[in-house]
Amino acid sequence: MVKVLGDSLREYARRVGRRGWAVVVSGIGAVLGLISLVVPPPAGPNPQPLVPTWLWLVLFLGGIALAQFLAFHDVRLQRDASRADASLRLDSVRYRFVLEALDGHAALGSKAGEEPRPGYQFVLTFANAGLEPMYYKVESMTISMGGFTADPAEVFSSDDGIILPGRSVLFHYHWISAPLDLDAPLPLGTGDYDVIYGHPSGGTRFRTRHRFQIAWTIRPGQPPETRWTTEGTVSHDIAAHSEPLALGAP
Repeated sequence: MVKVLGDSLREYARRVGRRGWAVVVSGIGAVLGLISLVVPPPAGPNPQPLVPTWLWLVLFLGGIALAQFLAFHDVRLQRDASRADASLRLDSVRYRFVLEALDGHAALGSKAGEEPRPGYQFVLTFANAGLEPMYYKVESMTISMGGFTADPAEVFSSDDGIILPGRSVLFHYHWISAPLDLDAPLPLGTGDYDVIYGHPSGGTRFRTRHRFQIAWTIRPGQPPETRWTTEGTVSHDIAAHSEPLALGAP
């Protein structure tokens, strides 16, 4: 107990001592107070102290009070910063938007009024790996196979929603028109997406950016299977602070 009190006293003295100018003001007040007590007042019908009592008291007590207040102000700022950091760390665990699976295959497709053409179709599975219901909004997504990709204007059919903890949602990427050479190996590809997410009621929004490489696994007698490998790191950064968002909100 004595050690704890001693540590608190040293910390208190250190923080108050940082406000040297306030301590100096208090010291000036103390010196003036001593002068008023030691030096007799001038002779006269109404003798007054050399230094008015109110002056040295204001300087002495005001300097001490100001130094203490500024020390408390420092502690409060540190406390608030610690709380904000702890809250952010907790939210970083509570909200996690991850790519769980990527399924792709060669497919025929066409636009209205056109003949079917070869290409690729991909389905991404996104999961809520956090501890809370999560609102998400896919801001951008690109998948490219052998240099071919989908028309950006046709990628999104539904780009936002809510996922419960431990659940997932499917995202159907628009058909990619690309030539297929059955005698050549399937081309390699790349993918990336940018998603904002957080609690449906609002508050801190996080942003995940993920870039990955796409390859194929070939097994005898079975259709090719896609596999993906993260390129670099998957970000998990603060995007913004917002009010509650409704589905379909911009």
